[in-house]
Formats: sequence, C-alpha cells, structure tokens
Amino acid sequence: MKKTGKQMLAVLLILLLVCSVMPTAVAYTVSSGTVGSLTWALDSNGTLTVSGNGAMPDYDSTNDINLPWAPYIAQTKKLVIEDGITAIGFFAFKDFIALKEVSIADTVEKIDDGAFWNCTALTTLSLSKKLKEIGMDAFRNCDGLTQLVLPTGLEVLDWHSFAECDGLTSVTIPGSVTELEWQVFENCTALRTVTIQQGSNCSVHLCSEVVIT
Repeated sequence: MKKTGKQMLAVLLILLLVCSVMPTAVAYTVSSGTVGSLTWALDSNGTLTVSGNGAMPDYDSTNDINLPWAPYIAQTKKLVIEDGITAIGFFAFKDFIALKEVSIADTVEKIDDGAFWNCTALTTLSLSKKLKEIGMDAFRNCDGLTQLVLPTGLEVLDWHSFAECDGLTSVTIPGSVTELEWQVFENCTALRTVTIQQGSNCSVHLCSEVVIT
C-alpha cells in the first residue's frame, strides 16, 4: 500500500509539473468572413483582425444590417487592421462599446467618417504612420482617449473628428496638417492643451491653452 501511495503521489506531481509548463489556451476563431477583397476573423479573446489589400467598404450609420461583424460588437475588445488595408470605411466600427484597443497598420492612409464613433471604451489607439486624413466624426464620443499624438504626415482633420471625447486632456497636431476644420474638438470638456507643431495651418480656437512648438 505504501508503495502504491508513493506511486500515485509521484504521478500527481508529474501531472502538476506538466500543467505548470503547458502554454495558456490558444485563442480559437469565433467567426470569420470576407468584406469585398478583404477578410476578417474574430477570436475567442475578442480580437477582430481585418486583412487583405485595398480599401474597406463603407457602411450606413443608421443601418448595420450589412456590417459583417455587427453581431459581435459587444464581444470585440481589440481591433487589428493589418498591412495592405488602405482605408477604413464609413461607420465601419461605430458603437463598438467594448472596444478598448485599436492598432492600424502603416498602409492605412484614410479613416473615413464615423469609423469609430461612440467607441466609448477605447483607451489605446495606434494610428498609421502614413495616415493622411481623419474624416468627420471619426472618433466622436470616444471618451476613453486621454492623450492624442497625431502622426507626422497627417494632412486633414475633418469636422467633429474628435468631438465629445470627454477624457481627452492633450493633443499634439503635426506641422503637416493643412486642413483643420472647425469644431474638431467640440465639447472635449477636459481638453486643456493642444500642441501645434510649426508649419501647421491651424487656428488657435481649439481649447483653453495652445502651445506652438
């Protein structure tokens, strides 16, 4: 009996050792599909990945019936736009209330109107280094954003692109900006500092304090 007990204990210890060195569970695909020439996949960790080449289709702000990932809005916590995508379509991720992190590849040159409108949980935003234009209402009501450094090379900030971002406290606008519409930061109640780099064609009506560098 003593020998059997020792053997069982040894087996148990081996099992515990194996479990301790096993990798964590690999995320599996919850759903996937195609969007024109692009593909998308949502995994069990809540990461939505869009890949392929070209521009993403546009969508209707009032009707998401054609939005392929609409059933997973509440499950999506992270969005990855991979290399090859050139533009994010109109209202493509509007109302993604659980979305916390967005990573946009450097091939993306345009974020269209309303693309991330009302993504209230968004706190981490990695923008394309080759981004040229941010459309109207693109990040409106993204309350989780606190600091915003826009990429060098950006040329256009359209109407209300970051309006009603209540958590936003500081913004850096690169000197490459040539078109900055009115009310870009309308009702950003916590915004106190906008740093405008030399060369930018920006007005100083944006907030209570403007720093020129």
